[in-house]
Amino acid sequence: MSTALHHPAPADLAGLDALGTPTGDPYDEHDAHDAYDAHDTYDAHATYDARDDACDDARDDEVFRRGALLIARHGWCQGQGLLYVGAPHAPQAASLVGALAWAATGDAESCGPRVRAALATVRRRLDPAGSALFSDWELLCAWNDAPARTRDETVALLLGSARS
Repeated sequence: MSTALHHPAPADLAGLDALGTPTGDPYDEHDAHDAYDAHDTYDAHATYDARDDACDDARDDEVFRRGALLIARHGWCQGQGLLYVGAPHAPQAASLVGALAWAATGDAESCGPRVRAALATVRRRLDPAGSALFSDWELLCAWNDAPARTRDETVALLLGSARS
């Protein structure tokens, strides 16, 4: 599969604030020097139950809005295994999974509990019956990398995942 990078045109961003996304710069939310726990590993074959009380804050609407804003304002990328373009703490563009990871933790490479909870929430929108035989990570990456997928569809999915 080839890699594609889609930067937004200024006209594409005109209606974004009307969709209820924050008006500030998404990079203001996270400090690039936040600590990252390398011992918190991600099992790509497991699914995460976001209903776990310990991670209810990961369903925070702002995670999905920040992810949508990152993609809408800075760009969207797709390609096998590609999570972001640029630096993990300040991506120039991101895939669906990369945007969620960055929006939840400030690190587009993160795979901690907040990221897993956000992935599980979006997965339930894509596969409400839970019938896909893939992990949350694999399903969202496959959805993002579908050849006909668009940046606008990705932004809409993220905004639709917020509880508003």
